[in-house]
Amino acid sequence: MAARDEAALAKAKVAPSAPSTRLKAKAAVAKAKVAPSAPSKVPKANVGVPKAKAALRALNTRSKAKARCIYQGVAKIAGLTEAKTKSVLDAIPQSARQELRKSGVFIIPNLVILRVLRKGATVSKIKSMFGKDVHIAAKPVRNQLKATVLKHMRDSVGEK
Repeated sequence: MAARDEAALAKAKVAPSAPSTRLKAKAAVAKAKVAPSAPSKVPKANVGVPKAKAALRALNTRSKAKARCIYQGVAKIAGLTEAKTKSVLDAIPQSARQELRKSGVFIIPNLVILRVLRKGATVSKIKSMFGKDVHIAAKPVRNQLKATVLKHMRDSVGEK
């Protein structure tokens, strides 16, 4: 072992009599021993990005295809063109947003009712859980949206 260290010191061109430079050389040799001989495989940050983008595109095309099927189905039932049906169904979220801001309730007849629940602010407190005091942070006032399927729709889905 000592002969090996002497050889490493000789490679580093350090005189054996100088103790401070000798320690520096040993540290350099130790670093060289730790460094891998083959290049390390460090995962790159953008390795999965093209796959993720492709998956997102596929998801978007699938959702667009689903939406188109819905537009075609509603158009066939209502006796309208697909373009008119699309414009009507695309206008629903805008009118729902306006109505929810104004009154807090939006009903799509025989389908669903949307309600805005206004949750009040909470104060910070300390609770004792499992013998330990736990700090619970304060929460601000927030609005939550709750959707409830109407009875007519629930009953029609349950039928066979």
